[in-house]
Amino acid sequence: MTTRARTPHPAWLAALAILLLATNLRTAVSSVGALLPEIREGAGLNGFEVGLLTSLPPFCFGVMGLAGPAVGRRLGLHRTALLTLLIIATGQIIRGAVPGAAWLFGGSILALGGIALANVIMPSLIREMFPDRIAGMTGAYTVVVASAQAGVSFATIPLMHAFGGNWQLGIAMWAGIALLAALPWAPLAVRDTASSRRSAGAHRLPLATIARIPKAWALALFMGSQSMVAYIIFGWYPTLLQDEGLGAQAAATQVGIVSVAATIAAMFAPTVLSRMRQPALMMWVLFAACVAGYLGLLLWPAELPTLWSVLIGTSQTYFAIALYIVNLRARTVTGVLSLSGFMQSVGYIFAGTGLLLLGTIHGNSTQWAGVLVFMLVLCGFMHALSLISVSNWRLEDEMERRGMSTPGP
Repeated sequence: MTTRARTPHPAWLAALAILLLATNLRTAVSSVGALLPEIREGAGLNGFEVGLLTSLPPFCFGVMGLAGPAVGRRLGLHRTALLTLLIIATGQIIRGAVPGAAWLFGGSILALGGIALANVIMPSLIREMFPDRIAGMTGAYTVVVASAQAGVSFATIPLMHAFGGNWQLGIAMWAGIALLAALPWAPLAVRDTASSRRSAGAHRLPLATIARIPKAWALALFMGSQSMVAYIIFGWYPTLLQDEGLGAQAAATQVGIVSVAATIAAMFAPTVLSRMRQPALMMWVLFAACVAGYLGLLLWPAELPTLWSVLIGTSQTYFAIALYIVNLRARTVTGVLSLSGFMQSVGYIFAGTGLLLLGTIHGNSTQWAGVLVFMLVLCGFMHALSLISVSNWRLEDEMERRGMSTPGP
């Protein structure tokens, strides 16, 4: 018989804190995307600066995420979560309230740095606070992230105009959501006892150690591949459809369909995966949806766009799966925290590099066949990595096979 883990905090408070934290993990990105033309004109950005601003998220998530495991061990997970929200709010206020391109970039880097820390510690938070509901909370968390991302994209411009403000207000006002989300984390941070922080920090697992595990690289590149796919779709899909003959409104509708399909699939994927004896079967289904969607866009882009959007959106479930399975690939909270940091840092740097190279090669071309062929190849690469990632292995077991010391319980 199994016993449910007892936690020192009410379940409702823990769930509220997790979900409010999740609402802030893409607001700083989506608000800039919604107001990019206004920001470019208002801040006087040139083409290179616009490209740099839009490529900041994956690079910041990757580089600054390297600090996540160390900060989480030193401060404790709950205090780190509270700190991330305060950093996110501060960055958003700075880039919106202080004039000048330098402050725009500085505030963006600060806000994205806070998000990077939150990205890394979230799997460990879920494992610690909901050890018997990891799949359900991961599904809920990813749905909230996707819903908040879509909501901010749709609401930023209307809210900005409703308050009679400019683009600076449009990107600064979302700091209020971060400050609101900090409220439930305050009592949890107080209960982040010194003994628990010492326990978490007693078993340091350097990222260089994880880098010696080939399957950890497979998990990291799986995370990076799905991230690259997602950024390409949400960044270029409207332009692709318009170049293929769809109107602006029709193209925007298709992006919405991708988001809805991705959200619905992410809602159920972790729970379904947790109950499957052969999780590789789900990977094959998602691979089929991925290939069918991009092949359809390549051959018949304007004939059945809604079908291609649903298939592509369904294949975005890889994101929820990556966040869920990192909890299954280590036996300890320390292992999950360190593996999450490695996975997201390597993954986002890989994604950002690929996006920068692809954007440079594609340029302003209106021909998308090369990009779609690249997406099909990327789907195959991602599928192979997903099969390794969902196979039954543990970080500690892989370390023991190589004669490496493992973290304590």
